[in-house]
Amino acid sequence: MDSDLRMVEIERLGDSLWVLELAGEHDLSTAPRIAAAFDRITETGTTVVVDLSEASFIDSTVIRTLLGSMERGEDLLLVVPAPGAVSRALELTGVSTLLPVFETREAALRAVPPTDQPATVTRSVRGRVGADSRITWYATSDLR
Repeated sequence: MDSDLRMVEIERLGDSLWVLELAGEHDLSTAPRIAAAFDRITETGTTVVVDLSEASFIDSTVIRTLLGSMERGEDLLLVVPAPGAVSRALELTGVSTLLPVFETREAALRAVPPTDQPATVTRSVRGRVGADSRITWYATSDLR
């Protein structure tokens, strides 16, 4: 499968606010990349918006990685448009009852706790996690 169809990207929106975006199919083969993203996020993050809106499939290893991050103290907000395979997997495993689920990224960002809202963010930093679990920081953008 083309690696672009298994994209893992992170974006830092503030001192303790990150977005982790998954696109395509994610399973045992991409779980190390997702774990690497969480390792980077854990260095500074508190709240992570996990955007699964472009993910077409996640398996139990990905779900376990999400739950492991939650168990280590990260506050996760999931973006999962309904209906779909990802939504169904989260319902069947009970994850949708453990973590807040939103249909849009905007709704999830509005639900970020006030303590994790960026005071004044003028730039965000994005990175793509490669197959070797290395993060390539490839762009910054103004959020004005």
